[in-house]
Amino acid sequence: MTTIDQAIVEEAAILTAIGIGTAFGLLVLLIVVVAVVRVSSEFVLERVSGRAAAKAVQEEAESRNRAHAAVAAVTAIMAARTRAGTAGGDQG
Repeated sequence: MTTIDQAIVEEAAILTAIGIGTAFGLLVLLIVVVAVVRVSSEFVLERVSGRAAAKAVQEEAESRNRAHAAVAAVTAIMAARTRAGTAGGDQG
């Protein structure tokens, strides 16, 4: 049976500690990066959704104004035709 030299055991323990420390360090770094990306994406999405909502409200108002204008135009045309029809009927 062979024995392991004390220096080799110490070096193995140091390398194992470095490996475990590196793994946990990278894990903590990834957690921090994910948290930062989540917070920044929420901020960006809130700004974008706010702009989109404001644009949708403006477009809805413009659409409603166009619809009112169309109703007024059709009503005016129909009234003009009705007046022209009754006026022509009285003369003829």
